[in-house]
Amino acid sequence: MAKKKKKGAPPKGQPQKKKGGATEQKKAKKKSPVSKDEYTVKDYAVINVIFWAFCLALYFIVWAITGENTGLQFLFGVLAIGFTLMSIFDYLYDYFDKKKSKPRTT
Repeated sequence: MAKKKKKGAPPKGQPQKKKGGATEQKKAKKKSPVSKDEYTVKDYAVINVIFWAFCLALYFIVWAITGENTGLQFLFGVLAIGFTLMSIFDYLYDYFDKKKSKPRTT
């Protein structure tokens, strides 16, 4: 009886291709300049716009339900401005930490 060939196996005498061939090696070498853990200024800006919109939406919802806005402007203003200041601090910390952790070449 003839042996059945494995599906996708090369003919006898030809070398087998290894998984993770040249194309995957090339993909591994092509790394983006920003890793997945790093945020750009654009990312921080988008996050801040979303949070400011969230604070505005909450302000109008609470104002519509209660009919008063005493203290709401202060509360949501402090939340939004505080979030923005912390985002700036976080970006600067990541920026200077990244510079500090780069190995020096002399």
